[in-house]
Amino acid sequence: MKPTLLILAAGRGSRFGGAKQVTPMGPHGETIMEYSIYDALNSGFGQIVLVINKEVEQDTFDLINKMSAAKDKISYAYQDLYTDMIPAEIQSARLKPWGTAHAIMSASNLIKGSFAMINADDYYGKE
Repeated sequence: MKPTLLILAAGRGSRFGGAKQVTPMGPHGETIMEYSIYDALNSGFGQIVLVINKEVEQDTFDLINKMSAAKDKISYAYQDLYTDMIPAEIQSARLKPWGTAHAIMSASNLIKGSFAMINADDYYGKE
């Protein structure tokens, strides 16, 4: 079984001023996430799981729908701010997602076998 690439793309980009994961940066408007998906699929990954949030859901769908060769290999998990494992009184004071471990746990039901994890707004290169 080919490994899965888990891409953490639920960030809100509060310091950046918007969702970096869907911001065009390449010479033809590509996003960093598009480069990562392309490289992963051409390097032997079989599936891509994107951890997203509701605030950037439609922008993410629009981006992935442009990637006709890859979109059937992509599934989505949602990193919700509210989760059963954290007491309600702590959650009520929280405005941001819970972080990397929580994002991975949010996608655990979609990952079968080995996986690698990257951030949607960092480019790691094909190697």
